[in-house]
Amino acid sequence: MRDAIASPTLALLYLAQGHPERARATLDEVLGTEPENGHALALLERLQPPPAPRVELHFIPGAIADAGEIELRWSVPPAYVDATGLAAEALHLALGIARPREHAGLRFTSLRCAAFEGTHRLPSRLGPAALAVSLVAARPGEDLRVLAVAELLSW
Repeated sequence: MRDAIASPTLALLYLAQGHPERARATLDEVLGTEPENGHALALLERLQPPPAPRVELHFIPGAIADAGEIELRWSVPPAYVDATGLAAEALHLALGIARPREHAGLRFTSLRCAAFEGTHRLPSRLGPAALAVSLVAARPGEDLRVLAVAELLSW
């Protein structure tokens, strides 16, 4: 149903009152009839979530029957770096690996990231195992900040 008073101004009022979903719906109505409405497009851009750091994991089976590799991939968008003043030397990957068949079945370690974007491969035996990884900012004298958490990898 079309709102007769749908406008970018109404969407801005919804946003000011803490109703971003209603603001988006109103902007969708405006852009449905006026796809080039500059005010609506600008406000919709403001409603987009800011770019966020990411970290991903993948298991890559190896040519040897008992081995493979785990690929860790991370990225921190330039807009996030500009907004936070984050330094590349503060980036680390924090890893926790569980191997239920081993005596010390839970181990933790970290890897320093050399840049805002990159890939690192770790050799790994086949499972069963699970790996949890987070991208963190760690500087001496400052609190640890979790920037991104990867989906748990089990193999």
